[in-house]
Amino acid sequence: MSMQGNTDKDYYYCRSIKMKYMRGIYRKSGIFLEERSPFSAFCSRWYFVFSSWDGSLWLSCSVTASLSLEFALSSNLSSCCGYAVLEFQSLFKSIQLEIGNFGLEYCWRVHERQEDEQPEMYSLLDLLVFNFYFPVFVNGPVITFETFQNTFYQPHRHFSREEIISLVKDVIRTVWWYIFLEGFLHFVYATAFTQEPEIFKSLSNWALCGILYSMLQIFLVKYKVFYLGAGLFARMDGVTVPLPPRCVSTLYLFSDMWKYFDRGLHIWMMRYIYIPMGGSRRGIFRQLLASMCAFGFIWQWHGGHVNMLLWWFIPNWLGVVAESWANVIATNTVVRQWEEKLSPAASRRVRAVFGVFTVSFLILTNMVFLCGIEPVWFYIKRMLYYGWPSSTVLLLFAMYLVVQTNMELNRLISSW
Repeated sequence: MSMQGNTDKDYYYCRSIKMKYMRGIYRKSGIFLEERSPFSAFCSRWYFVFSSWDGSLWLSCSVTASLSLEFALSSNLSSCCGYAVLEFQSLFKSIQLEIGNFGLEYCWRVHERQEDEQPEMYSLLDLLVFNFYFPVFVNGPVITFETFQNTFYQPHRHFSREEIISLVKDVIRTVWWYIFLEGFLHFVYATAFTQEPEIFKSLSNWALCGILYSMLQIFLVKYKVFYLGAGLFARMDGVTVPLPPRCVSTLYLFSDMWKYFDRGLHIWMMRYIYIPMGGSRRGIFRQLLASMCAFGFIWQWHGGHVNMLLWWFIPNWLGVVAESWANVIATNTVVRQWEEKLSPAASRRVRAVFGVFTVSFLILTNMVFLCGIEPVWFYIKRMLYYGWPSSTVLLLFAMYLVVQTNMELNRLISSW
């Protein structure tokens, strides 16, 4: 009991120190001024009002305000400074996740207090510290408020030798991938090709496959640099961050893509949408509804365009649903008896054939997200219609080899 008491004291002492530090930052930045200032008194008064609000007001007002601000920025500035609007939208999208994250955690904390538990209530300052934590403020991995609270306020400790070696390795990896990314974007104009129809349509089938494949890889490298770089500074503060994205060339299932590419976003979806909506424990209807709400939120969060609804949201949702049904069918007694008659190699080949369809749809739907509908639709017509049978058969055989390779990698590298 004494050790637990000391640990709690260290936790709250460390939290009070960091709170004082963050208050100092906000004072210097003009958010909190000197106490004798009238503006300071106004801010302090509203600080206590906000900190005692009901969780539902937290959630509805904060998310509505951030969505309204993003709409105002995009509608008023898009004609004069489109790139700046994209930067603002990226920033406010992350703020929306963090504010909604905090609002739901606040609701749950209010519910815990109503059940005769007495946990410490969250305040406006908790939201500000979480929302404006600089390492992950812009283009950083998604961190849940619960994880941030449990790791940011821990007492200071020295790094072990293994942790220092891991940090040094990640620094080298981040610098290397940053240099590679800058060099690729400087010399290879893959994205520009997809936006110039005349040039794009004049390319050979090999060049089309190479450009689309390189766009997927560069999208991965960009997130590697963002998440590894931000994660380095967060780990130095003792904050636990999700692992960086797994290589897209090793993913052939929709469920694995959503689970291992943006791991922080997957945790966010599971904790705040999928599980509260019922998940897989409330029957098949609630599972379908929960997964549809999760993907619907991500679709709306990325802009809510109708084209993305048809080409990205619905295919990804149906892909995950189909894989879930396939796993259920695979456990059926008749199917298992039929599969047991096959050799392990033959069974794996059958699974790889089905995997060709999932990896093909997975690549195409993500390419719509990266470069738009027109280039992807032209690619489909070129490879599957005009390129029949040589280009089509060769492409599907290449996808089959990709799935077989991924199966072997998943078998050998269990830590992924």
